[in-house]
Amino acid sequence: MTGARQSPLRTFFALWPDPEVRAVLAARAAQVAKDCAGRPPRIETLHLTLVFIGATPPPRLAALTELMAGIDLPRFTLRLDQLGWWRHNGVVWAGTKETPEPLAMLQDALARGAGKLGFSLDVRPWVPHLTLARDATRGPPAAGLPELRWDVGSFVLVASELAADGPRYRILHECALRADLGVAAHSN
Repeated sequence: MTGARQSPLRTFFALWPDPEVRAVLAARAAQVAKDCAGRPPRIETLHLTLVFIGATPPPRLAALTELMAGIDLPRFTLRLDQLGWWRHNGVVWAGTKETPEPLAMLQDALARGAGKLGFSLDVRPWVPHLTLARDATRGPPAAGLPELRWDVGSFVLVASELAADGPRYRILHECALRADLGVAAHSN
């Protein structure tokens, strides 16, 4: 008799806030949800999605972690300095007016790499954002929120499990970005 077949996991690549940034984001999410007549996400679910992979058979996880290990980009600072509202789905989000080049390169490398591995990805343009409220019935106030500087030092592969009270996330793998903030060293 052979072992039971493992069910696919819903996976995605993300930026995962450290505890200090997470606490500030949670406070801002509570305020935004109140201002916009929405509901804030649970504090433990706050993240910025880089690439949504979707159904991933467990044996394919190793290929995704190998993809992550092959990325050599520097740490960067993400300035969350913009609020937006997608009326069609009631999401109020924090984003950036200017996407840092290493963030754009990271997202592109992960998306291209996952595509080469045979994963079917979303074809919509990627908009770097972090959800602050769901089911919002109105947009955020014009005054917005003060800029939040997030020093990003790593990215993660996450499994998402849907539950009655919302998704539960589990970090499967974390990969550090290069510590230097300067020019990358080149090897020939």
